[in-house]
Amino acid sequence: MITILENHYTFDRKPVNRIILGEKMQVPESNINIFGDTLNMQGEITGSIGFFDYLIADTLIPTTRESDSMSYQKTMRIPFLGIEPEYQRQGYFLKSMRLLEEIAQKQDCSAITIEVIKNPFLFIWGNRHGYKPYWDYKNILKYLGP
Repeated sequence: MITILENHYTFDRKPVNRIILGEKMQVPESNINIFGDTLNMQGEITGSIGFFDYLIADTLIPTTRESDSMSYQKTMRIPFLGIEPEYQRQGYFLKSMRLLEEIAQKQDCSAITIEVIKNPFLFIWGNRHGYKPYWDYKNILKYLGP
């Protein structure tokens, strides 16, 4: 089951939507962690399988795939995400990212960013799925469209 909680909280003064996977549950019940630390999630509700937070905003990103110059573009930003440990490596991440790409395209976003990367898995996954590192290798970016 997938549920979208609109305007769940704010990040950089922008409303953030949360996609929850599975049944709704309170954040303290989550076992998602990053490098041994329990994830300090924003908001109060998460999903029993996991969650993906996103917002649509004009974001400073490389102007084109090959450019060193930067410009503000309408972008889907993913500041926080997580899959519960017992559901990892079962395809939920990839399915959720495909859903987010569809939402971004419907919103006429030029790119998707996954921000504040602390998990090397995301760099490996991103490289295999058309994302490239940017912003001092702290984020990954994928352009949508031609």
